[in-house]
Amino acid sequence: MRRTHPIWLVLLVVAACNAPPTLLRHPAAADPCTDIAARAARIHDEESTARVRLALLQGAGLDRDAEDQSRGVDVVLAALTDATKEWVERSHALCRGDEQSGAEQAERDGRRACFEAVWPRLAEAWRSLEIAEPTVSRRAFSAVAFVRSKLVKCALDDVPGIYQADVGADRALVTTAEQGNAEAELALIFEDRKRAAAALARAAEASARAQSKRLAIETLLNHASLSSDQKRHDDAQQRYQRALEQSRSASIKRLQARAIKGLALVERKRRRYRAALLLFEQALEMDRELNREAPALTAATLANIGITLTSKGDHRQALAKHKEALAIYRDSYGSRHPSTARALVMVGVVWRKLAEYHTALRHYQLALAIQRKTLGPEHAAVGSTLTTMAATHLYLGEHREALRLLEQALVIKRRAFGEHDARVAVTLNNIGGAHSKLGNNQKALEYYERALALMRKEEGDESVNVAVTLSNMGQAQRRLRRPKEALALYQRALEIRRSLDGDQPRASTGITLNNIGGVYRTLGQLDKAHAAYDQALALLRKVVGPSHHHVGTVLSNKAAAFEEEGKCAEAAQLYAQALSTKLPEKSRASVKRNMASCNPK
Repeated sequence: MRRTHPIWLVLLVVAACNAPPTLLRHPAAADPCTDIAARAARIHDEESTARVRLALLQGAGLDRDAEDQSRGVDVVLAALTDATKEWVERSHALCRGDEQSGAEQAERDGRRACFEAVWPRLAEAWRSLEIAEPTVSRRAFSAVAFVRSKLVKCALDDVPGIYQADVGADRALVTTAEQGNAEAELALIFEDRKRAAAALARAAEASARAQSKRLAIETLLNHASLSSDQKRHDDAQQRYQRALEQSRSASIKRLQARAIKGLALVERKRRRYRAALLLFEQALEMDRELNREAPALTAATLANIGITLTSKGDHRQALAKHKEALAIYRDSYGSRHPSTARALVMVGVVWRKLAEYHTALRHYQLALAIQRKTLGPEHAAVGSTLTTMAATHLYLGEHREALRLLEQALVIKRRAFGEHDARVAVTLNNIGGAHSKLGNNQKALEYYERALALMRKEEGDESVNVAVTLSNMGQAQRRLRRPKEALALYQRALEIRRSLDGDQPRASTGITLNNIGGVYRTLGQLDKAHAAYDQALALLRKVVGPSHHHVGTVLSNKAAAFEEEGKCAEAAQLYAQALSTKLPEKSRASVKRNMASCNPK
């Protein structure tokens, strides 16, 4: 026989008093509040807790007796326990007070329906965490955060009106649809697309039979999320647009905001940053109105705006948005919370973009301390922050420190994601980059080749990561004085980049063209070098602007090619143009030396 914790025994006694009829799962149940308590006992008892904890430990690859290392597991378990307790307490609060006006009763019924909708999500979160897989530990906190966000929304002002749309609907069908959506949303968190698709099929059928507009829209939004996750952007956009139109027709603002944010994410993935920003700003205005009681729900939209501005190159504006999000997380959750840590990392990333490397590192170090304490030293978030810190150390020329951090990140990511995940491949690529900076180009090539094999297996032959690794291999071959091998790698990388770019070229394509020009210079084929430089200049001026330091680098390289031809007048002109761009000081000094050494004839 299962034994419950004392807290649950107390809740069982409290639950016996009364309960809302809308929380009935079976018509034959005599006391709905007893039904709530029974659910609570089934969701969280000693046996269930033990299974979940063991699954999390196995998923993290940890010794179940290693108390220091299992801290993150305990934090996740405690957070989900608190979420379950919160659901039960709020549900019981709705059981009290039978003597109410019609309006108060209607509002209470709406909130009851919302908490009823949370139930399958909560139970499904527990079930998902019982699956002992390598992916569990890295997604466990996301699953808990997902359930807690659903609970928070049940307390917001607009919720009763939303759930009144379900009054009179068949409760069994509504529950089936809710469970399908819950399973789908959690499956997407756990990156199980097959399971998500099957759950959404059940949810769509049940919501149609229940004739619930709300459920139909939620299912459509989840279908759109799945399509976006599968990179089927056209399908995702169409579904989000339909959901937006239907939610406007049904006057459900919260679902309108979600649809608008989905459309914004699709636009960002397509690198249509202006369109994405307009949509995010529209969603932000709605979020501020809807989430006055829970501002942390608005912080995620602010962070998305910051990410989009960074992609667009507006780093100062991005910094302001990320700082605003950080302030909200600190106010809502405190200074020692994983969400606060994530916001610190995002602020640090923008400082790095602004070349404020030491400021960036201070933010990363604060975030890392929080993540290690709250999530445990082996959590995937720790690995991600270590990787980000390493990139900043590389910019500072601290290559050995970068390598040390990347090697730590690799161990964590292998445990979190498995040996063959694309994210492990990216870390292998980064380790290769650190070795290359240290002059160990042969060793760098070994890491690049391992990374490339994994990337091709996981992502196919034509992904951005494959192109990046091929370019890095080209750079290593060039440093090993193998220009022909380097040229072949650069050209293959260029083919992939152009295929992916379509009619929206990226700066990285221009950089690859610049590298190809450099190899042609080494081979003495200066006409081909100039042609590659000219293509790079035309592309970069269009994409990043004429004053960007990438443009300055290409101008300097093209000038050097003229100098090798003895055309110092042409070289001096281009060197001067390079100095008018935002070249770093070290590069500017090099350009000035080259100008001084070239005597026009």
